[in-house]
Amino acid sequence: NSNSPSMTLRLDHPVTAVDHGRGQGVFATAADRVDIWRHGRADPVSSIRHAGGDTLQSVRFSRVEPDLLAATGSDRSVLLYD
Repeated sequence: NSNSPSMTLRLDHPVTAVDHGRGQGVFATAADRVDIWRHGRADPVSSIRHAGGDTLQSVRFSRVEPDLLAATGSDRSVLLYD
């Protein structure tokens, strides 16, 4: 059925943002950390904690550099992950 989700995640924390890496089969979620997920896996392949401890408000993969990920924090910080 095309209306059925291809994947469902059960998380123990609220997520504030999600972005999908183009052509990589991965996506990222933001909360108190950035989690990198691979499609079909129930656990993140990588988790990166924000040193400031504040909630992350957004997360985006670069459209030009597919391994570059940016996030913004509620403390007005901008974080770049490579």
